[in-house]
Amino acid sequence: MSALQQAVRTLPAAALLAVLATGCSDSSGPRDTTILLELDEVPTATNQLEPEISGQTDPGATLSVTTPVDTVSELADTAGLFAFPVTLEANTSNEVTLTAVDSAGNEAVEMLLVLHDNVRPAILATRPGAGAITTGQSGFTVVVAYNDDASGVDLASLEIVSDKSVGGAFDETGATSAFYPAGSDLSPFFDLSADSGVFVVDDSAAFAAGATQLTSRVSDLAGNPANPHSRGFTVTADPPELIVVNSQGAPGATALPVTVGLASADSVSGVQFDLQFDTLIVERVDSVTVTGQASEFDSSPFNETSRGVVRVLLFDGDGDSLAPGQGAILDIWITIAATAVSGPHVLTLDSVVLSDPQGGSTSGLGPFTGILTVP
Repeated sequence: MSALQQAVRTLPAAALLAVLATGCSDSSGPRDTTILLELDEVPTATNQLEPEISGQTDPGATLSVTTPVDTVSELADTAGLFAFPVTLEANTSNEVTLTAVDSAGNEAVEMLLVLHDNVRPAILATRPGAGAITTGQSGFTVVVAYNDDASGVDLASLEIVSDKSVGGAFDETGATSAFYPAGSDLSPFFDLSADSGVFVVDDSAAFAAGATQLTSRVSDLAGNPANPHSRGFTVTADPPELIVVNSQGAPGATALPVTVGLASADSVSGVQFDLQFDTLIVERVDSVTVTGQASEFDSSPFNETSRGVVRVLLFDGDGDSLAPGQGAILDIWITIAATAVSGPHVLTLDSVVLSDPQGGSTSGLGPFTGILTVP
């Protein structure tokens, strides 16, 4: 008899059964010691009192979900999928514990914090004041304040719509800023903080003149929308102006265009101005052509009234007018003197007269200047 056989014969019965059970376990293969538990995205804040929790675990596993006010148990389906509602305590932060247990006794646990919030945030436009009158189409500030004090949930979305257009400004580089027609969402202009949005209206974002109404809407991360808020104020028109687009040309350059733009809050049927220049820099004006918003106009005569001064006219024989807004109207084609010295040189538009479709006129505008650079 071997030593092992002798040892087994002398073991107590309980110990012998333990040896035999261990031997059976070892021969049955590896034990199941893992369990899958994956949750679909769960909102951290919701206005639903019974949001759904879904995901995947082992097929047939038992799921138990506990909240401060409820416990629910369900079985996963044959694919391990599950989806069921859980009840939250209203308007507070809820600790949600999800436990999955498979047939082998393996357990997985997920803990979540879910805020229930069904209170609307508040919103109020504070600037310009109700019924205020601005001092121009730009140079003022729009402020929209909002809060969600009931729950402290951060702002999720902001929409601010004007019933007037914004932007479309023409500048001395010849570029026109983006134009946003009435009804566009202006919130991208706003610098947003935790409790307010601020929009400093500069020249490139000029509002159209006239009575203006802003309508603001916000919602919080729980999905609660604020009651829309409207604020009315009046945007006063900027004085009309001509814009001389900066240009560049080498000594002796011919057919160099200098573009002139118009910015006006009212319709314009005719334009007159004197172009003033240094004759040591600009040898002559060769021609004047219509462009941009004046492309349909049929006449732009000019004549030299004195040395270094050329009077330019713009009108349309059919009686058409330029619509309110901003943009290029004329190209003045010049020749630069062969002996022109390098550097920036000023071109001036003065004695400006604008005619309106009713036969009236505005005179004495200007001077307006731009830069001609000779490299």
